[in-house]
Order: sequence, then structure tokens, then C-alpha cells
Amino acid sequence: MSRKFVGACPLMFPSSSSMLAYNGFLSVAGKDFRVHISVPSHDKLQDARISCDWQLSHMMQGYQSSVRKLLEHSKSLADFIIEFKNLLNRIAECNHVIKSAPPPSYYKHLIEELDKLGWERITHVDETFTTVKIKTKYSVTLILL
Repeated sequence: MSRKFVGACPLMFPSSSSMLAYNGFLSVAGKDFRVHISVPSHDKLQDARISCDWQLSHMMQGYQSSVRKLLEHSKSLADFIIEFKNLLNRIAECNHVIKSAPPPSYYKHLIEELDKLGWERITHVDETFTTVKIKTKYSVTLILL
């Protein structure tokens, strides 16, 4: 493995002596993602298979053509992995996709508070529980002197 590869991807290791498969983690925007990349035995990078965790897969949605272009233009699988990591970092910067999930205690507290408010007042909750819309009614009493 080259110094360039080890410096860019210190947590990725070849899982075959032919260097046609790598396992490990890619660090993207400060977060490590599990990745397995392999090329079938006929040695064509364009046929590479990428397996990764769901967050990284979600981040790559819409960028498959860019990944294919990287595969077509890379000289080796190690070169592709370096460029792939660079692409992922650019995607993360542009989209601000990587966010750390709140701890379970956050969700427990949120559910408790929503229980106190009453679920009948909740009009919308998004799938990540980052947006909650609540129906409210105001009552105003005017006192005229």
C-alpha cells in the first residue's frame, strides 16, 4: 500500500493478496463509516461492489453516476478509494448530511413532553423527530375600564 493511501485511509485494509478487496472504515467529516469494496476476479474496476452502513448509503443517494465515473477513471482500487473518500467529504460539506443522532434519553424526554401536551394536539412529527408541529388555541379576555 502506498503512503498516500495509508495517509488518506488509515482504517482501510486489503482483505485479499490481490488488492482487489478492502475492508475497514472511511472517515468522512469526522465520522467513521464501515465500508467493504471489492472487485470481481476479472479485475475491472467498473464492476466494483461497495457495501457500507446505511448512513453512508443514504449520503451517496443521487451520486451514483459520480461514483461510476471515479471507478472508470481510477488506475487502481486504492486510488479509487482515496477519490471516493474525497467525494464523500465534498458531499458532506455541501449537504451538511452528517449529524450525530441524539442519545436515547433525548427521545425519551421528547416523548414524555409530548405525552404531557397531549397527542391530540400534535399535527405533524417528521421521521427524525427534529420537527414537531403543534396545534394551539388562544383565548383572549379583554377587560375594558
